[in-house]
Amino acid sequence: MLEELGHDVIGPFGSLEDADRAVTRGGFDLAVLDINLEGAFIFPLVETLRQRGVPYVLSSGYDDMSRFPEHLRDAPRIEKPYGVDTLAAAMNRAEASVA
Repeated sequence: MLEELGHDVIGPFGSLEDADRAVTRGGFDLAVLDINLEGAFIFPLVETLRQRGVPYVLSSGYDDMSRFPEHLRDAPRIEKPYGVDTLAAAMNRAEASVA
């Protein structure tokens, strides 16, 4: 879907460690993150992205965000399954949130 929207894709990353290395390297202008990678929540990655001013979209099958950090509850988020229009709208919200 990202390629369909005209973006280059550098993932996916199947583990928190691999994703962390990619975030640390940088070189991208937006991240779409599954909230849970192999049983590990990606909240530390989100903090790094926030510090660097990189927009992000959270992807989740969870419908209850109350157990997530409060500052992430209003983050651009898409619930699985989702389509290209939903992804594009969330990416636009994410980009606008750091502009």
